[in-house]
Amino acid sequence: MQVAPGIRIVLHGTPRQWCDSARIWIRNEKDKLVRLLEYEARRTEGKLQVYEKFYFSHSSPNLQMHFEIIESMDVD
Repeated sequence: MQVAPGIRIVLHGTPRQWCDSARIWIRNEKDKLVRLLEYEARRTEGKLQVYEKFYFSHSSPNLQMHFEIIESMDVD
């Protein structure tokens, strides 16, 4: 019998989503979710893994990157 290795949760974002000063609530909600998931990850002894992937980190927030992430997203 094989045991499931666990669950991996990956949050994907861009500067438009996580760094836009006009939409700061998005970053706050993401950060709160990450904290909650990391807390649960510690309780599960590694069965839950939490990652963040930040795309276009050296670019200013813009609407175009919001759509370009679809082509750049790494889901492996």
